[in-house]
Amino acid sequence: MPARYHLRFQIRPGAAAGRQAAELAAFCGESGVEEVVLLIAAEEFHDGHPSGPEEDRL
Repeated sequence: MPARYHLRFQIRPGAAAGRQAAELAAFCGESGVEEVVLLIAAEEFHDGHPSGPEEDRL
């Protein structure tokens, strides 16, 4: 069975995410990268589950 390789790339949520994704797609196309695993860094920004008044704002 042949080995499969993929690029792992982390995108942070925010205004720059779209630009980063476009740059990544261009890089992959130019470099022959066929598979990318996107890691969305949402965990770093997660303060826990909302409760009380915080739930009402959602």
